[in-house]
Amino acid sequence: LLLLATLFLPSTTSSASPCERLPTSLTYTQATAPHDVSAILRSVYEKINRDVTGVVDVEVEWSGTEIHKRVGERIVKCTVTRLWESVVGALDKEGRGGSGGGGTTSNNEENKSIDEQGREVATQCFEVPFTILDVNECTVESTHPMAHRCHPPSICVNTLGSYECMCPSEDDNAISSNAIKSFNFVANTDFWKEMNDEQRSPWELSFGSSAESSCGGLASTFACCEEDGHSAEGSFCRSSFRCPVDPCNESKQQQQQQRNKQQQAGRRGASSAQCANNALCQRSSSPLSQPNYSCICPTGLLGNGRRCRPNVDGMPQPKVRYDGKTPTEETARALASGLICGCTEPVVDACSGFPKCPGKHEMCTVTSSNTPTCVCKPGFFRDERFGCVDENPPVLHIRPDPSHTDPKTGITRLVQGEKYEEHGVDVIDDNAEEYLRSLKIAYSRPLPQGCLLEMGEFHVNYTVATPWTDPEFVRAKRTVV
Repeated sequence: LLLLATLFLPSTTSSASPCERLPTSLTYTQATAPHDVSAILRSVYEKINRDVTGVVDVEVEWSGTEIHKRVGERIVKCTVTRLWESVVGALDKEGRGGSGGGGTTSNNEENKSIDEQGREVATQCFEVPFTILDVNECTVESTHPMAHRCHPPSICVNTLGSYECMCPSEDDNAISSNAIKSFNFVANTDFWKEMNDEQRSPWELSFGSSAESSCGGLASTFACCEEDGHSAEGSFCRSSFRCPVDPCNESKQQQQQQRNKQQQAGRRGASSAQCANNALCQRSSSPLSQPNYSCICPTGLLGNGRRCRPNVDGMPQPKVRYDGKTPTEETARALASGLICGCTEPVVDACSGFPKCPGKHEMCTVTSSNTPTCVCKPGFFRDERFGCVDENPPVLHIRPDPSHTDPKTGITRLVQGEKYEEHGVDVIDDNAEEYLRSLKIAYSRPLPQGCLLEMGEFHVNYTVATPWTDPEFVRAKRTVV
């Protein structure tokens, strides 16, 4: 049996055509249609034997075009050698050149011959119709052999016999947004024309670098990739098409999938937002910015807006001044450096920015109701007359004259003609400097400007006023002989 085949476009054969078209079509989807020569020839042979009687030989001329890639009606012509008696019988039965005939008896007489086995046979031409139904690559399961290979977030757009990949539009009223919502949508040239006329931002176009995406800077693969999306080149082109991922709309699962695919492919994609759950994600004007988004805390919350990293970021503790709004100096520095993660309601540091307490030795503190108030500093107590005063009066230690003071008695002994030198006292207190300002030194007798000529004893009294104590002073006395 000789099997040669020719694939033709939809038949326009008139009634005068020498070929008879079989009454029923072989109908397949793109996925189930014959994919190779042997499958096509087998289908034609089985069809001829079902519809035509007395078949001795079938000759099919084949040009090599793959039927499954050609959606619509296709015709395969073949030459069939039949027993003459079958030809005549079919003509007598039907009275015309129906599916079992092929012209009138006189017409077929011209093609009548004797074969090698001595049988009377006639050669007739038949057209075998194929109807190939489009497979919607965008709606079939991902395991389907013809499923699309568009990479998220690009959208699959079904076309007649193939598909294209398109970056999503942010305009819900755009034709590209509305048309593809239909389950059985098939894009035509009008659709692509209107889609190309849409005004799109960089977020709605593929990445411009060929290292990152095929069809760089375009909204879709239409008129860029090979028309057949299932060929090796067409499939690779579509699977390499990359659209920016909106970091502010991406789910956690999508983020992880995107990161994994980018690492496997060695491509740089749009960043995945790491904003805290209560932060507002705001993307940059360009997807190529690094980072291409920012995290903004709602009014009343402080922080960098990013998710806190376990075992890396400390517990956020932002503080604001007593006005309840202005960050404290320490918090302001931390915010400027991005060191406070998340978005946290700040604690009011009521004393931060509170007017300085007017009284001496006073400080600001926070009450149980978180309001500022002035109190005495530690080590002081409030006296009705003098305000905050020292809880413990100072102690005065006389500084000895290294050359003349007896370490046992503390008496300073001078010889007539020597000069008295003042060594002062040490004030033993946390506020020694303040007490020294009020130190008073009194001599029991006037001292000469030069050497001591008068013999005898005199005293030097050192006094610090402490009017809140009883007595109202602290005093130390130096004896000079």
